[in-house]
Amino acid sequence: MKLELQRSTKVLLSTSAAGVLLLAAAAPALGHQSNSRAGANVDSEVNVDSSSSSRGGLLNLFSDFNANLDALNGSGDSGDVSIDTHSGRRVTVRVETEGVSPNLPHAQHIHIGGRNECPTRGDDQDNDGFISTAEGQPAYGPVAVTLTTKGDVSADSALAVNRFPVADQNGEIDYERTFTLPEGVDANDLHNGVVVQHGISEIFGDALTFDGDRPASLDDSLPFEAVVPASCGELSQGLLSGGLNLDLGSDSSSDSSSSIRSSAVVATARLSSSSRRSRASITRPLATFRGLRRSW
Repeated sequence: MKLELQRSTKVLLSTSAAGVLLLAAAAPALGHQSNSRAGANVDSEVNVDSSSSSRGGLLNLFSDFNANLDALNGSGDSGDVSIDTHSGRRVTVRVETEGVSPNLPHAQHIHIGGRNECPTRGDDQDNDGFISTAEGQPAYGPVAVTLTTKGDVSADSALAVNRFPVADQNGEIDYERTFTLPEGVDANDLHNGVVVQHGISEIFGDALTFDGDRPASLDDSLPFEAVVPASCGELSQGLLSGGLNLDLGSDSSSDSSSSIRSSAVVATARLSSSSRRSRASITRPLATFRGLRRSW
């Protein structure tokens, strides 16, 4: 009788813990259901759309790695990143940002190295008020993974502008792609990963395009606006992927953990389904950036 009471108590606690987590994470998800923005399937490998159920809620709670993207260089951008790992070196990466320069492609990468962190004002070596790509590298390191919409994802594609997601007219990007990590990078390396999204068109001249007389710090053939870091986030392990311990005892901890994760997956799917919105293509590349060579 005593053992049955203990087991019942543990199951109740497990269910309650899952419920609290789901309610806390669902709030921002439900808050986005009434919004509408453009989106599209770019190809069989990537989904760049606006149908994600949560920006910083359930999307990240049950992922293996996640990050909150915060604005750099006064961009006003914000967003979230989640990464799910699969067998081998396969991963699914989701990037959701808002407040970005609309109707323009935005380079985005996972950096590994340096101090494994986002840059601060102290990294502005020339004191010009901006943290350039070169100035940010001691903090976040070199490009390890390029988050393109199709094709190569190695550092060789760091400037493949015609394969980066294009923000919609509202300045929002929802990117999702499943791919194999490039050679020399595996899932364990993501613990030290920093995600950076680039491009701020509002710095100089015409806010509708990347322009201005100032060249990029690493390649003077590129405009500074196109490659300047706009947002950054440091990857950390997901709550239910090791970041949160819900072990409630040896009698039922395994079953409880499994039950919580299963319930979470079902809840996530239902919220995602209920918040689906209209999709439209946003695959238009920026013609003026054709043929750009790798520079960072």
